Amino acid sequence: MLSKTSKEYDKSIKRMQKRLIRMEKSTKKKLRRIDKWTKKKKVKQLIKVLQGTECVVAAARALGKIGDQRAVEPLIQSLGDEDPGVRSSVAEALGEIGDDQAVAPLTDVIIHGSQDISSVAAKALIKIGSSKAITPLVKALYNHHWHVRTAAARVLTTLGWETEDSCDSAMYALAIGKYDRCAKYDEIVLRPLIDSLQNGDWLVREATAKTLGQIGKHQAVEPLLEILRCVQTDLAEIGSNKVMDSSAKIIESTAKEISKALGRIGDKRAVGPLFELIQNLRSHHLHSWEVIEALGEIGHASAIEPLTEVFRTGDSYERERVIKALAKTGKPAGEPLDRILKDEHVHINLRRAAAEALNKASIEPEDVHTEVLSCLVREQIDECINLGSRAINPLIMFLGVDESIVSFNAHKVLERIGEPAIDQLIGALENTNPRIRWNVVKVLTKLNWRPQDNYTTILFYVVNGDFDRCIESGESAVDPLIQILGDFNYRGVDSSICKTLVKIGDLKAAHTVIEYLFASPPVRTTTISNGRQVRAELDPMGINGSAWSGFLGDYTSNILDLVCLDLVERETSCKITNELSRVDYEYSFAKSDAALDRLRDLKTAISNNLLHLVARRKDVEKRVEEIPSWDIWRNKILSFEDQRRRAVEELEKRGNPTYDMLTYLNREAWRI
Repeated sequence: MLSKTSKEYDKSIKRMQKRLIRMEKSTKKKLRRIDKWTKKKKVKQLIKVLQGTECVVAAARALGKIGDQRAVEPLIQSLGDEDPGVRSSVAEALGEIGDDQAVAPLTDVIIHGSQDISSVAAKALIKIGSSKAITPLVKALYNHHWHVRTAAARVLTTLGWETEDSCDSAMYALAIGKYDRCAKYDEIVLRPLIDSLQNGDWLVREATAKTLGQIGKHQAVEPLLEILRCVQTDLAEIGSNKVMDSSAKIIESTAKEISKALGRIGDKRAVGPLFELIQNLRSHHLHSWEVIEALGEIGHASAIEPLTEVFRTGDSYERERVIKALAKTGKPAGEPLDRILKDEHVHINLRRAAAEALNKASIEPEDVHTEVLSCLVREQIDECINLGSRAINPLIMFLGVDESIVSFNAHKVLERIGEPAIDQLIGALENTNPRIRWNVVKVLTKLNWRPQDNYTTILFYVVNGDFDRCIESGESAVDPLIQILGDFNYRGVDSSICKTLVKIGDLKAAHTVIEYLFASPPVRTTTISNGRQVRAELDPMGINGSAWSGFLGDYTSNILDLVCLDLVERETSCKITNELSRVDYEYSFAKSDAALDRLRDLKTAISNNLLHLVARRKDVEKRVEEIPSWDIWRNKILSFEDQRRRAVEELEKRGNPTYDMLTYLNREAWRI
C-alpha cells in the first residue's frame, strides 16, 4: 500500500513539472511576441494582451514605452485591476504616455489607493506635469491618511504650486514634513497633526510629536499620552520577542520626542505616565535622560516625588539630570535638593550640582551650616570667607568629613580667615572626632601656632610626620602615642607610631602595640606574573624582628621575634580557573599555624597573653578585584576560626589563666 501511494505521488510530481515547463515555454513565447510587437509598435495587439489574463504587466510596460495615446483609455480601465503589480505598471505607463486624460484617474488612485500605489501614481502625475491635477491634489492635502497628503504634496511641489491661503499652506507644510512651519498655523494643523499620531510609521509619529510640542496646545496631551501607551506596549513586545536593537532604538527615539513634547506643553497629567516610561526604558537598558528632563520641563510640584525616586535608584547620569529637572520646578524642590547636598554618600559632583541649583533658584539655606557647605562644595572660597566669624564652627566641623574636597576647602578657608579662627581651632583640639583634631593641627601649624601641653605637642609631631621628635621626647611621648594609635585610622601613621613606641623602649607600650597588631592587620595585595595570579597577605605593618630590639635590647631569641610576628601573618592565593573572571581563592595558614604550634609549646605568662589574643582575634574582610575583570569586586573573608578554636583549647588545658598586662613589663619574661 505504501509502495503504491509513493508511486502515484511520484507520477503526480512529474505531471506537474511537465505542466510548468509547458507554461514556462508558453509565457516565454508570449513575451518574445510582446517584445516583437513593441518594436513594431503593434498597439492593438498589446491592448488585447493588456485586457487578457497573462503577461499583462509586460503589455502595460510595452504600451508605456511606445507612448501611443490609443492606449490611454484601456490603461485607465486597467487601473482597477485586482493585482497591485498590474495597477503599478499601468500607472507608470500612463505617466510615460503623459496624456491629460490620465490626470483625474491617477489623482483618484492617490486618494483611494494604498501607500505603494499612491507613490507610483504621484510619480506618473509628476511626469505628466499637468496643472489640471492641482485642484484635486490641494483637496487631497486635507485627507486624513498621511500617505495621501504626502503623495499629493510631492506632485504639487513639482508643479511649482504656490498659495496665499493659510490653511492650504499649513496642510502643505504638514504634508512635506516642514513641521517648524506648522507651528505658525497651530489651530489649523492641530487636528491633522493629532490624526498623524495614529500613523504606524514611528518616524512620522516622532516628527508629529515634536511639532505638537512646539505648538504647545493642551488638546494634544491625551493623544500624546495614548501614543506613549503604544510605546510602552511595543517595549513590552521587545522584551518578550527579542526584537532587533534597531527597533528598540527607533521606539526609544520616538519616546524621547513624545516626552519632550509633553514637557514643553507642561501639563501635569503627563507626570505619572512619564515616570512609568522611565522605569520601562530602564528595564530594557535604554536611556531615560530626555524623559527625566521632560519631567523638569513640566515644572509642577507633582513631579518632585517621582524625580526623587529616580535619583534614589538611578545611575550617575540619571541623577545628574534629576538635579537639573528638580531645579526647574523652583522653590518646591528646595527640600530634596538640600537633602542631596547634605548626603555624604552622594558623589561630590552631584552635591555640587545640587548646591548650584539651590543657589540659582535663590533658595535660602536653612542655616549657616548648609550655607557654608554650599560654598565649600561649589568651591566658592571668597564667598565662604565673606560669611565672617559665624562660618568658623561649621568650617571646623567640615574638617572631619570623608569627602576630601569639602575638608580641603574648609582647611583652605580657615587658613585664609587666619588669627580670628585660632581660639575656636584650639577648642576643637578636644573634639571627639579624630579627623577634626588631625586637620585642626594642620591648620594651626600653617598659622604658626605652637602647642602648650604634652598631648597636643606629640599630636603635632605625629600629624607633621616628625617621629624623631617623638623619640627625643622619650617616655613622656608614650601615653600620648598610645592614645593616638588607631585614632585616625591611617595605616601609615599607625605603623610609624608602633615603630616609634618600640624605639622609645618603654615596655608598657608593648601591650598596646601587640594588641593593635592582632586587632586589625592590613591586607596587602600583590599581583604576580602577568596578572594571572594574585597573592594577598596580612602584613604586620612592616615591623620585622630586628625592629623589636628597642623593647628587648640585644636578645637574639625572644617570643616577639620568633612567634608574635608570624602569628599575625597569613597568606592567600587566587588562581583563575577560566577566562570569564571567575576566581578561586586558596588560603595558606602555614606560617601562622607554625607560629601557633610554637606558642603552644611555650609555657610562659606572655604566651598565655598571646593565646588570649589569638582566641579573640576577629576575621578580616577584604574587598578584592576579580581577574581579569578588574572592575568587579567581591568581599572575601579571611577566617581565623580554626586558630581561635586551637587557642581556646590550649588555654583550657592551662587552667584558663587570665590576661595579665603587667607581664609585658617584665623584660625577662620575654626570653625563650
